[in-house]
Amino acid sequence: MLSPGDAARLPPSAHHLFLGSLAPGTWQSYATKFRLFAAFCASLPDSPPSLPASSTTVARYISHLFDKGTIAAVSLHQYLWPIARAHEDLGLPSPFDRVVASLRTGFQKLRAVAPAAAGRRSLQRVPLPAPALLAVFRRGVRALHESDLELARACGAVVFSALWFARAGTSAPTRGGDFVFRGGSAFYREPHFKGRAMLRPRILRIDPTVWNEPLFVFLKDFWNVFGRHPHSLVFGDPGHLSESAFLTALLKTALEAVDVAPPPGQAYTSHSLRSCAATAAFSIGVQLPRILAFGGWKLPSSAQRYIDPLARASDAARFFFGHLL
Repeated sequence: MLSPGDAARLPPSAHHLFLGSLAPGTWQSYATKFRLFAAFCASLPDSPPSLPASSTTVARYISHLFDKGTIAAVSLHQYLWPIARAHEDLGLPSPFDRVVASLRTGFQKLRAVAPAAAGRRSLQRVPLPAPALLAVFRRGVRALHESDLELARACGAVVFSALWFARAGTSAPTRGGDFVFRGGSAFYREPHFKGRAMLRPRILRIDPTVWNEPLFVFLKDFWNVFGRHPHSLVFGDPGHLSESAFLTALLKTALEAVDVAPPPGQAYTSHSLRSCAATAAFSIGVQLPRILAFGGWKLPSSAQRYIDPLARASDAARFFFGHLL
């Protein structure tokens, strides 16, 4: 660990290498979570500092997260690790002592028994049904023709992400130059893997002989509006949101426009689009090796977590994923 004085003497390239050690989305998530901790500290009557933080302050924060009743046991580390990382990177004493460790253990055990102190249950993420995706597509076509650009962009992001089995960290930072039309084919240059730039981007292609013409026209029209410039963010700037939260927000906007809501106890998130694709393709008989190849999974066990084997085949599923048959 470096002292602040040592860090100041490092060359600019060291700063660049340090930032490159984690994906941009990870840094963004750390910053968001640390701001929550800093805001909590500022809200306390005695306003203790967030840097350096004391073990007592961290213990109060863990109690605060537990009392909120909305943080799952498996998610607690997402709120605490940025605090630990900030202290380590800045050469500050760690506030994570034995007392804090005991509170973490207690949080995880009690929350596992009672997922939410306020009586709320954690929602299960489920695949977006293919018919809902088709409704979003049709609404997106209309929004584009009506020049309702905000809604058109949200619908386009949803359709695009599902069509290419894209992770949030892949689709959210898509730029105009990542998707091209050539000779009637559509090519998607996947430049990121889980938010990290790839040395050799995957290039996915849909052949014109199996391409769905209405879908092709919509994506081409969409790109003419939002993807003209090679370096522009096609789906908009996430701002302070993580890539997953940003895509989930776009999905929410699109689903509200078509009056689609998840069943009770379930939720549609950015993960629902990738699982929508895998589930819909599987339901119409696409072989698992083709699903693995197109979705970028290495192991069948990884892809199977995204597939609902009970989902029924539908015309909507064939509309989007029939090209894989």
